[in-house]
Amino acid sequence: MLLPEVLPRRGYRTGLVGKWHLGSRRGHLPNDRGFDSFYGALWSNDDQPYAIYRDDQVAIPAPADQNLLTKDLTREALAFIRAHRDVPFFIYLAHVMPHEPIHASDRFRGRSRAGLYGDAVNEVDWSVGQILDTLDALGLAGKTLVMLSSDNGPWWQGDPGPARGRKLHIFEGGFRVPFLARWPGVIPPGTSTPEPAMNLDLFPTCLQLAGVPLPQDRIVDGRDLLPLLTGASASLHDTLLFYDIRNLVGLRRQEWKYYRRYTTDNAAYWPLRQGPFLFNLHTDPTESYSLIESEPALAAELAALLEAADAAMTANLRGWL
Repeated sequence: MLLPEVLPRRGYRTGLVGKWHLGSRRGHLPNDRGFDSFYGALWSNDDQPYAIYRDDQVAIPAPADQNLLTKDLTREALAFIRAHRDVPFFIYLAHVMPHEPIHASDRFRGRSRAGLYGDAVNEVDWSVGQILDTLDALGLAGKTLVMLSSDNGPWWQGDPGPARGRKLHIFEGGFRVPFLARWPGVIPPGTSTPEPAMNLDLFPTCLQLAGVPLPQDRIVDGRDLLPLLTGASASLHDTLLFYDIRNLVGLRRQEWKYYRRYTTDNAAYWPLRQGPFLFNLHTDPTESYSLIESEPALAAELAALLEAADAAMTANLRGWL
């Protein structure tokens, strides 16, 4: 069950602009899964042939000029917003950049001191500004929740800050991403919180705001983010689970993070499995010193919790009640 399949029950029009990557066959295309309109690519920009679709028809044959992608996707997103200004709408803008191979338009190419990667990020930043300015101009800002995030930490380029690891690593640099939300009059401006949340929280958040009850036939792991964003709640989750595709590799409970034995970021010996690890993210945010030996009872408790979660998922992959 996806957001665009549920929100139309409350009168929402739904649009996807950008990367889909959830199926390229009939029955699994964006319009088959609830989106009223789709403009973008069916898979990642490093896959070939790379064409741009409008609904189920090719709009730009392969090979599409990726230098124009951010500009074109922004244009389509703005057109969707303007076309639905008088009705409830949900738009998912999934920018392609700065995924490899990186591209930027002539307007932004060579403008950043961070090379082509920086150029691409600057253009995405411009795109976000265009969205916000359009909502302001149409008088929609006060009744529109805008959320901006990423699907993983930086890959070959980009800065994970003090966090250890990058994309495809099990450490914070692979999982931790920026998340920004704007809703004038509801979310206090300029605020931040250290409390953890996950992308799985977006589903119940949007349903709650749309007045749609959560499905009662399955387990929904996410929590409504709005109390956290408005400062009404200090925490959403007791435990967060971390996966590598379908492999459960670790969990976090409060400041403690436990990893089972798994591959790590040791580039010199990339096939080598290491661990298990236990880190205190409050005192050791860079995950540099495992406390597995000094906190054996806690490590055993978290390991048992991880094993129980793994067994429960294996027994009920779809989460049916």
